[in-house]
Amino acid sequence: MSCRQRGLTLLEFALVVVFVGLLMWLAMTKILRLEGDVERVNVQRTVAALNSALAMEFAERVVESRLDTVPELASGNPMERLAQVPHNYLGPIEHAAPAEIRLGHWYYDMEEAVLVYRISHADRFETPLEGPPRARFRVEVVTNERDGSPQGVRVVAVDAFEWK
Repeated sequence: MSCRQRGLTLLEFALVVVFVGLLMWLAMTKILRLEGDVERVNVQRTVAALNSALAMEFAERVVESRLDTVPELASGNPMERLAQVPHNYLGPIEHAAPAEIRLGHWYYDMEEAVLVYRISHADRFETPLEGPPRARFRVEVVTNERDGSPQGVRVVAVDAFEWK
């Protein structure tokens, strides 16, 4: 009985390496796409939390018959309305230089009075803003078209942007 062991030929080894490399490339492409999706969802989640906090504050003012104070909600930093700010919130910044802000972080630009998120995955985001990719938000009071009375408060984008 002769038992002969046979190893991989150089061609077989090269094919295995190419196949494994291709699988790794596909996996990395998918992971990077998912990271961009996670960033988009986290921004949307933070904006939704801000909208909820503002809605609660608006409702409280309606119940207390303080509708005349609703316009105050549109001024100032909306992050101050949250019970717990996101872990990636840097706080209010005077003389903010967007290029110096860490990727994936929120901050309140005190000069422009806007809440800003610095985009990490720029390849998945489009904006007409010059400079580093970022999304800017402000608080807007929604009013009744007929009599101008406040109907609610919401966070809106200052500039158009699109997630790809």
